[in-house]
Amino acid sequence: MHLGITTHVVGETTTPAIRAGDVLLLASGSGTTPTVVRAAETAVRTGATIVAVTTAAGSPLTGLATATVLLPAATKTDRSGTSSAQYAGSLFEQGVVLLGDALFHTLWQRSGRTADDLWPTHANLE
Repeated sequence: MHLGITTHVVGETTTPAIRAGDVLLLASGSGTTPTVVRAAETAVRTGATIVAVTTAAGSPLTGLATATVLLPAATKTDRSGTSSAQYAGSLFEQGVVLLGDALFHTLWQRSGRTADDLWPTHANLE
């Protein structure tokens, strides 16, 4: 949104119906989270592009995705401690946040806009 890209959050009442030409970015460590997979299925039926972030190659989510980012992290059900000493899917969730920040930064650098250009759209009802 700060970059002038129309964005919405799934589940918000102001989010319009997804349609062909839209991009849906989804994250699920297991790639099997029912609500995430259903959202991907709906988006595919409309002709939207799906970008999936997951730890699970070959999951239902990756089968629906146009592009997949595989994060090497433990899923929430992996309690072996071999992928991460952190509990459940914490490392995956942290990876998703870092990936989102890196994506924003890359798009920002490509846009040629300055921080001052972006500031007027920053939240001011905090």
